[in-house]
Amino acid sequence: MPDLFDFDALIDRTDSDSIKWDRYKGKDILPLWVADTDFKAPPAVIEALRTRVEHGVFGYTHVPERLIELVVERMQRLYGWQIEAEWIVWVPGVVSALNLACRSVGDGPVMVPSVIYPHFPEAPLQIDREPQPIPVVQNNKRWVI
Repeated sequence: MPDLFDFDALIDRTDSDSIKWDRYKGKDILPLWVADTDFKAPPAVIEALRTRVEHGVFGYTHVPERLIELVVERMQRLYGWQIEAEWIVWVPGVVSALNLACRSVGDGPVMVPSVIYPHFPEAPLQIDREPQPIPVVQNNKRWVI
């Protein structure tokens, strides 16, 4: 049985070098950034990190073969896409991926959903391309293009 998670537990982020909480320190602002969570990591993740730390060596690593297999399987299962493992390009984060994607395809404007993470419309500007907003509407409590 998977571990249960308590997403309601209050975690004090004071003095934790949190960009979002330090930026608004002393102000009556509640920062709700999507990628910076305020709940503890799952126990399995904490244990995996503990094991790695106890090993004591933090060199460069390869992407585990099983992770590659899982991505290929997931694309097939969820979307019906048959992809090759060699097609997968691993990048360190979503912002670098956005910039890479903008540099990788064509010229001219880059289509960007109008309600989105701020780095999406900023990425085309990094290479002198214009972000082209795509209207997004709420339909049955979901945002859709």
